[in-house]
Amino acid sequence: MEILLLGNPTIDKIYVDGRFIRESIGGGIYYSLEALRETYGRRYKITVITAISPHQYSWLSTLHRSGIEIIAYPSTLTNVFVLKYKNGKRRIYIEEKSPPLIFSIDKMYDVTIVNPVMNEILSYQLRLTRIKTRFMAIDIQGFIRRYRDKFIEYYRPAYLKDLFRFSNVVHMNDDEAQYLTGASRFDEQVKKLVGLSPNTIFIVSSPEHVAMGTQSLYEYIEVPDIRYPDTTGAGDYLLTIFAVELYRSNDPMVSLVRATKKTQEWLNRKNASSRPVTLNHHRH
Repeated sequence: MEILLLGNPTIDKIYVDGRFIRESIGGGIYYSLEALRETYGRRYKITVITAISPHQYSWLSTLHRSGIEIIAYPSTLTNVFVLKYKNGKRRIYIEEKSPPLIFSIDKMYDVTIVNPVMNEILSYQLRLTRIKTRFMAIDIQGFIRRYRDKFIEYYRPAYLKDLFRFSNVVHMNDDEAQYLTGASRFDEQVKKLVGLSPNTIFIVSSPEHVAMGTQSLYEYIEVPDIRYPDTTGAGDYLLTIFAVELYRSNDPMVSLVRATKKTQEWLNRKNASSRPVTLNHHRH
């Protein structure tokens, strides 16, 4: 299997309850790579198309040494995000923003995971990418965010329905789903999303729940009694494992259970927790 990742990394400055935790490389492609390497090792050929600033050269060298093919476009700017967690909620502030990622694709990939953080992938490039992949999964966050006065706010791009229809799988968090659908309940959110693009699988996640919907299936997974101070990257991790497992098995339910379990195990390690992972399923 050949897997392509598209998007720019970030430099994340993370605070929890007012306390500085760490500064590290982040962004969707960073956490997608972490999911692929931890779960599959070197089983698959991975290519990353990204823009890299001098701040991220050391990360680039690490990827090269681990056998990942990097197509990197130089940039003088990068995405610098400040993520502040308080009472289970997250606010994101921007210190610096990278320009759009202008790229071309000259071969066919089995799975492409499109994981921008802030509008770096343009709509026409998404169309061209769809032609060069057998299976495309996207995270909605980088397509519906915009930058205003150092804050991030949501907006609805004119090409939203096309974006859904290009994709085999679309992931978003519960706040993004509520913004796009106007619904507060998971089942209502998924139902409305599927109505916009009946042939797309939609996944909506929060720290406590994951819901998946298709034309004929609704799957809901609850992860009870586990609260993580830092959930940065969880949605990216989940989407990546789900996309690969679904391409391999063509079984959405099995793929979602495996992706959710792997993501919770990763969150346990990330937050230095040894609490057991328990999944409760609600299928309709």
